[in-house]
Amino acid sequence: MHRFSNSHFRGRIRTFVIIVIGTLGLGMSLAYENKGQPLLVENGKARAQIVIAKDSPRTVKLAAAELQTYIKKITSAELPIGTEATPDWQFQIYVGKSSYTEQLGVTDKELKGGAFRMVSGKNWMVLMGADRDFVPKEPYAHSGSPEEQKRVLEQWDAITGEHFGNPYMSMRRKVSDAMDGLWDYDLDHAGSFNAVSQFFGALGVRWYMPGPIGEVIPSRASIELPKVNKTITPDFSLRRFLIYRAEFFTNEKDQILWQMRMGLNQGEISGTDSIGHGMVLVIARDETKKTHPEFFKLENGKRQMTQDGVGAVCLSSAGLMEANVKYLQAMFDHYGVPMLSVMPSDSFESICECEQCKGKATKERGRDGVLSDYVWDYVCRVAKELQKTHPEKIIHCLAYSTYLLPPEQIDNLPPNVMVGIAGNGDENDSEVYRKLVNDWRKKITSGYPIYQWDYYLNNWEERFPAKCGVPDAFPIQIVNNLRFMKGKSMGVYVEVRPNIIEYWNIYVTARFLWDADQDLNMVMNEYYRLFYGPAEKQMRKFFEFSEIHWKTLLRNPADIDRIFALIDKARLAAGNTVYGKRIDMIIEFMEPLKRTRELLLMKKASERILKAPIRKQIDITLDGRVDETFWKDIPAYPLMDNASKQKPAAETFVKYGWSGDCLHIGIRCEEPEMHKLKVGTAQGGDASMWKSDSVEIFIETMQRSYYQITANPEGAFINIDWNKNSMDMLWKSGAKVAAYRGDDFWSVEVRIPVTNNCLEGGIGVIGERPTAKSPWYVNIGRLRTVSGKEEASSLSAAPFNQTIDYIKLVITE
Repeated sequence: MHRFSNSHFRGRIRTFVIIVIGTLGLGMSLAYENKGQPLLVENGKARAQIVIAKDSPRTVKLAAAELQTYIKKITSAELPIGTEATPDWQFQIYVGKSSYTEQLGVTDKELKGGAFRMVSGKNWMVLMGADRDFVPKEPYAHSGSPEEQKRVLEQWDAITGEHFGNPYMSMRRKVSDAMDGLWDYDLDHAGSFNAVSQFFGALGVRWYMPGPIGEVIPSRASIELPKVNKTITPDFSLRRFLIYRAEFFTNEKDQILWQMRMGLNQGEISGTDSIGHGMVLVIARDETKKTHPEFFKLENGKRQMTQDGVGAVCLSSAGLMEANVKYLQAMFDHYGVPMLSVMPSDSFESICECEQCKGKATKERGRDGVLSDYVWDYVCRVAKELQKTHPEKIIHCLAYSTYLLPPEQIDNLPPNVMVGIAGNGDENDSEVYRKLVNDWRKKITSGYPIYQWDYYLNNWEERFPAKCGVPDAFPIQIVNNLRFMKGKSMGVYVEVRPNIIEYWNIYVTARFLWDADQDLNMVMNEYYRLFYGPAEKQMRKFFEFSEIHWKTLLRNPADIDRIFALIDKARLAAGNTVYGKRIDMIIEFMEPLKRTRELLLMKKASERILKAPIRKQIDITLDGRVDETFWKDIPAYPLMDNASKQKPAAETFVKYGWSGDCLHIGIRCEEPEMHKLKVGTAQGGDASMWKSDSVEIFIETMQRSYYQITANPEGAFINIDWNKNSMDMLWKSGAKVAAYRGDDFWSVEVRIPVTNNCLEGGIGVIGERPTAKSPWYVNIGRLRTVSGKEEASSLSAAPFNQTIDYIKLVITE
């Protein structure tokens, strides 16, 4: 962290050491305990006025109002706000830049990334940042009306001579009526507001979550004028949280103010808020799809113009690269942004099948690296073209999904490329993630720091309904990661679904983005004490247990019982108080865990048992037909439609058998419209099969949870080890898969070796032969797409893309 003393200030000011207690994580000793200091408020009576410039930016006016509001909440005294310092008041608090601060020699020079100054004298104090109002440049959308959208695109087309998208089409989402027209980009230049938040942090005010219930406000009769001369600069300049269902234009005032009090910003530093998937703006419009179909990935003989709603690209298309460069040049020239994204659209998981793209995938690197050289080669080619015309500008791309790993065929990235790295906040302190970061840094020659894109989405009900209710507090992992990333990263962009647990994760992240070296134990102990009062000890035990065990709650009913017992004890200790109300919010949030517990117990007690008889290996020829002697008299278990829970339109049946140390699975998929069968790929490891006709095999052994094998009518397959809830596509199942197509059905036979060797990197399913005492748990799913829509069916009552199943598999003689 950089800290500067103000050398221009009149007189000699004593400097105090920063003590980590403030809301921004940069808490400062402001000499409140020094007896004999002048008083801004004395025994509930105001002795100071708040002074701002007449033409102050929006955030400065907001900061002054914040200062007035919370001094009144603390002391009952109301300090007046004015634009002129008057002799009626003994002390002045200058918020933001003004003629008075210029006379005092306090400037906003070199204050970047939300940094601020706190300086005091005999009868005054300055709280100042480099504040300014965001002023959008035309063309941008003033509303969401079709007419307004059309106007913006017409003007943009006239400027570019092309049919590019415009990142400012959703500007209506960037301004808040609840906050008197505040733009979210104003948060990038709100240093004076940050200074006010720090002032209250030193007084003991805490904002642990939005709204009054999230506040901790001390009561005191007097507030001293502190002796201070400090500049506070954040360790990370990018501090953006995308809090879902809390878009700026619809957001409540409490939510916006809370984000500001956390010292968060909106990422204008990245050029636009479209920090990811920037290539979408080159290809998404209908005019481009009609005139340039060659821009789009070829798959099964068709150009993919609708994937993920926008289309998937062919990165070998010379015309695409030329258009991308032209779009970037237009953005740099017209809007003057500092950097822009060159990242493919989402779900970019398989390579184009055109002649130019052949051989450019690196399947041997697994899912995380299969397209690394393909994507990053394109980024480098675009960067080199931009160097010719805009050498001072930066382009960036996120290391993500199939191009997460650094490219092997590129030694160094061009100097105008910045790299982002996708991760999960709860796993970012792992050695795997640190190696990923270090490997990427070896490729970077520019000296630009990387940025991180994280996800706090474990309780996203639409995507992961089975995980909802899990108290996934992981402050230790958050802080370990930020300490490692300090000096390496410009900051974070975090996607999050808000709830009382995630607010705690956000709070910790925000504080340590400002100062990664502060004492985490002190921050956590303060939280338990201030936010939970008489339940402090019980809530400490609750959160300590949660951090260690939250990932196992979905597997172990005993852990669920334990965590509910801990929260119940805390609720009893809190009594009928505001502390009890806060704990009630956690209890309500955890309610879905009760259903999870029931499912787990059903799983253990389930009487539904699938039998896999022992047969001779010689009796099966792996040809996909499922008609050999091996399968005779083995029960065929039907799949049910996931939506209706009834027999699906096209039925599917599965059989299990065992020979030697191998599990055999035979699956027959009835299909009356075989001519419409959609086969995404004939190549193993290609993720496109997840969007075409395929079957999914799920296996959980007593030693491992869980495995997934996806196979299609071509006999191509993908194998994944989901142990610890992470996707490992480098796991080698050792499976043999064969497929067969009949007149009105298709079928697959799968042979999977089983090993009791639990060493990582081994081949086969880790486990022992399933018995009645030690069963496996299984599920089979089928995705049918011939109807033009996706029809899903599965063996268990749970959808096949969820990990909680309660069907036992045992081997019978």
